[in-house]
Amino acid sequence: MINVESGRPVKFKTIAELMLMMGYDTTSPETKSVALLWLESISGINLTNEQSAADAHERIAQYRATEKEAADLLAQSVMGEHLNVNQIRTLYFAVSHPEIIAVIENIRKLIEQDKDESAPGAS
Repeated sequence: MINVESGRPVKFKTIAELMLMMGYDTTSPETKSVALLWLESISGINLTNEQSAADAHERIAQYRATEKEAADLLAQSVMGEHLNVNQIRTLYFAVSHPEIIAVIENIRKLIEQDKDESAPGAS
């Protein structure tokens, strides 16, 4: 609440809580208007302008198409590799924790480096 009073950026959750305290339902036109204004302020897109709104909808559609293509490719890869449930869960965990991927990449590089150094003819 201090951020609101000082004019600093706030999370929408904080604004929604304030709207509830002032007696506005979460589905009220007032809350929806405040949500739109908040979204405009963080995105920099004037959503009340028809062209801006159309551009935003187009970008969302492109993102969803790309997201679907990625999901289809992932499904094909999982099926092609015959991954079991535990392997899929491990992949999901790794994707949910990108720092794990960096650790795994570093381990992989160390293993490859070790193989190169121990290969016949390596000096």
